[in-house]
Amino acid sequence: MFNKYNIIPHLTWFRLLSTVLSKCVKWISVIICTAYFPVKNRYYSTQSYKYETKMITQTNHDEQIVETLKSQSLNENADRVIKWNTFKKSRLPILPWYFKDGTEMPNKAEVDPITGVRISRLWPEENKNNDRVEEQLMFIPPNYQDENAPIKKILLFSGRENWIVDEGQSEFLSNDCPIWIFFFLQSAYYAGFNIGNDLINWTATYRHDSDIVIPYARWAYFNRSVTQVKQLNRNYSLNKTKQVTMIVSNCNTDNKRLLYAKELGKYISVDVYGDCEGMKNTKFDNFLQILEQDYKFYLAFENSNCIDYVTEKFFIDGLQYNVLPVVMGGRRENYERIAPRHSYVHVDDYESPEQLADYLRRLDADDELYNEYFRWKGTGEFIDTKFFCRLCAMLHDDDAPIKSYRNLDHWWRGPGVCDHSTNMLTVYWLIMRIYNLEKLKRPDAYNGLIVNNILDNYNQQDHPYYLEPIITVTPYYKEMKWNEITNPPLPWYFKDGSIRPTKALSSSGSKLTQVWPEEQINGDRVEEQLMFVPPNYDYNNAPIKSILLFNNVNEWMVDSGQNEFISKNCPVNRCTITTDKSKSSNIDSIVFRNEFSRPGHIKSGKQVWIIFIVKSAFYTELNVDHDLINWTATYRHDSDIVVPYQRWAYYDPSVTQIEQFNRNYAQHKTKQLAIIITDCNINNERELFYARELSKYNISVDVYGRCGEFKNIESNTFLQMLDQSYKFYLAFENSNCIDYVTEKFFVNGLQHNVLPIVMGARREDYKRFAPDRSYLHVDDYESPEQLAKHLRQLDADDDLYNEYFQWKGTGEFIDTRFFCRLCAMLHDNGAPAKSYKNLDRWWRGPDVCDNLVPEIPTQLPPPPLAVNDREEIWT
Repeated sequence: MFNKYNIIPHLTWFRLLSTVLSKCVKWISVIICTAYFPVKNRYYSTQSYKYETKMITQTNHDEQIVETLKSQSLNENADRVIKWNTFKKSRLPILPWYFKDGTEMPNKAEVDPITGVRISRLWPEENKNNDRVEEQLMFIPPNYQDENAPIKKILLFSGRENWIVDEGQSEFLSNDCPIWIFFFLQSAYYAGFNIGNDLINWTATYRHDSDIVIPYARWAYFNRSVTQVKQLNRNYSLNKTKQVTMIVSNCNTDNKRLLYAKELGKYISVDVYGDCEGMKNTKFDNFLQILEQDYKFYLAFENSNCIDYVTEKFFIDGLQYNVLPVVMGGRRENYERIAPRHSYVHVDDYESPEQLADYLRRLDADDELYNEYFRWKGTGEFIDTKFFCRLCAMLHDDDAPIKSYRNLDHWWRGPGVCDHSTNMLTVYWLIMRIYNLEKLKRPDAYNGLIVNNILDNYNQQDHPYYLEPIITVTPYYKEMKWNEITNPPLPWYFKDGSIRPTKALSSSGSKLTQVWPEEQINGDRVEEQLMFVPPNYDYNNAPIKSILLFNNVNEWMVDSGQNEFISKNCPVNRCTITTDKSKSSNIDSIVFRNEFSRPGHIKSGKQVWIIFIVKSAFYTELNVDHDLINWTATYRHDSDIVVPYQRWAYYDPSVTQIEQFNRNYAQHKTKQLAIIITDCNINNERELFYARELSKYNISVDVYGRCGEFKNIESNTFLQMLDQSYKFYLAFENSNCIDYVTEKFFVNGLQHNVLPIVMGARREDYKRFAPDRSYLHVDDYESPEQLAKHLRQLDADDDLYNEYFQWKGTGEFIDTRFFCRLCAMLHDNGAPAKSYKNLDRWWRGPDVCDNLVPEIPTQLPPPPLAVNDREEIWT
């Protein structure tokens, strides 16, 4: 219990008072916080300022001061700190109050004279890239009324794992504590939270996008323009006789840090201390002493690789013990944000442990180069971030955004938060390359490490014939979609997926997931709908929703009854399918396929009518009276239930490209470009025309199908030839409409190891749903001639060509399970009440389809002169 707590020396205006709520059995305490900051109380502290040699060189006069001090005897302490006793009040900056010798106190935040809103940027919505710690420490709300400000209460609530409140909850609410704050410092990889939606208002974690950032340590510069001292008077490598060390307490981390250290040890001396098998035993305090005295490098490897997760391994064991940390954990940009400049080495800056070891050996041999990493010392200090001071100020901010976290666990550890927990790798071994394995490209430290381990495991470097019996049977060796680093669980709709959705609840009892086009404009919401369970859904007692397939029943290829929902393992399965039109008046929903024919009954207000169509909008009309159709199910991304021809999904949206080790997709391919055309009366006339135009510019184009020279060819035969012989494939749709992309692209192109050249939907449509860098779009080129030039370049450069296949292994084509999603949507009590006033205009109105015929020359090129062995020459 605090009666009075002086946060800042010499200041009596800052108080923290605490009381305990008498009836709160499960609560730790209630802290009542109020802060009084004097506005004009600025003075110099009587304590000495400490700087390293020549840290502050603002003017020539300052440099003369430093040079004078250099000539004098230096203090003999470990860091050679200069005490400026004579000049401490001469031209020294006034430091903010949160520094050790800081005196500058904040004023009330300025207010925009026009809007009346404060100017300070304190919240992640206002300043996304930084942690805002120093801004918050220097913040006094403009409305803050000193001694008359209301007392803000802060409850420290027990229960780290689950926020389940029963006994005492009413007392909590009655005491005016509307702000719920999530405070957590452990790795997101190992901690998930089952917290109701819209309960948490603010976050206080190590993440820079938290509302109140709580780093393990926080470095602050005395002067942000001075991040390196000009000259060191200390050799930090002096008397250090050992190279690399590491201490480990957790022996089985998913980022395989021990595996990396072991690999690094092949090229440089690495001593590993800790409790794991084969390690050196020592007490931690002894280790830190050994670290500072004997070692030059310290592996500050975190137990997981998550955004902003940087702990005492780096801040204390590394930076404060005069050793150069080699880091693994947060991303490179995370360390750049929080660490002193040029104070560490990051493993991701090196393609392999071997390359990193080469650089460490170079530093080990060059004291001057090694000491460059210590020029940050003396330019600042590790500050106390004073969480409660900042929290108190934020509670008094009248301009604080009204917010809550709809899905805290998704924010905390969703896709892309912990990078290497979902790292994928595809490895191919080709027999013709088996003698040149030392030339393998390694995209980063982790993938390089895995490749080295594969080489070691199969002894390929020493015994190149080891895999020959296998390779001679199949063109390439086993595909590995998951590497040795992790095999995290995937959502249920993946082939090997296991994660099932839970109810999407908010504090108001409404749904959380954005499943309707009104809620999410740009995406197709397919995966959101697959993971959607309505908050009101009762797994055992929910009413059975009936679905009538009104027309074109044979095209559905589904059984009546509930089998479709049970066999597809739908999360929401309380639905049934029927084709009996006599029951249409009592059905929950009616689905019209490809066309609309009006039922014989009068539509009730609760019945949902759905139009299902996957044909091109250019060739189909929808003559439907106004306000009859409630939902649309088409290939369009703005449909209520999007039904794409195929759907690609990444295992991890942050990993869209991986190196295709030792696989050359151009190998054995002797032909350039193919197209198959079955509709010879295409309205847009672009397919055959564009193909003929390409052939004018030294690109060999083979046209298959009823409209080409090779008319009689079966589909399977064509696809086999495409896979084996051709580098490029014209995946041209029969019309150019928004989002209209068919099996020509998804199946013929992407699934047959050929580079598709696409025409049909717009560029932005392909970017929305196609794997990254998996195709060429004709609209990216001014003319067929320019495209042909690029194709010739790709044809001549295998490395450049293979870059268009690095999406392989990063995900898979999923079954979008239309009826599973429809069932879930029918059970959604929060579904918007809607109908289409003019369905045909939405479906094929202006700008939906652009089938303009390109300007054709007056004199068309003559037909092919000859056909020989399925090749033709355009003249």
